[in-house]
Amino acid sequence: MFHFANKLRDKSRGLLTFDETFELFSKGIMPTESYWDHVKGYHKASLEHPENVVLLTYEDMKIDTMNTVKRLARYLCYPFKELLNFGVSRV
Repeated sequence: MFHFANKLRDKSRGLLTFDETFELFSKGIMPTESYWDHVKGYHKASLEHPENVVLLTYEDMKIDTMNTVKRLARYLCYPFKELLNFGVSRV
């Protein structure tokens, strides 16, 4: 967000510092729209159209990595299969 915000910023106003960017981001103020409104929009879309939008969170990945990856694989139409030992010998 830091680089994106500065890229869109009017150069006559100078560059935002990282701290300024973080403060604006924390308040939901960004050059295009509120970041939180952006996330809420995707959350709503993922609930209304789960076949078209998948919403992944860092927290879900930390809590249940395997099932989150399986959900992503299903969404991408590459079903995740448990790795099994098929008796392949090493060469």
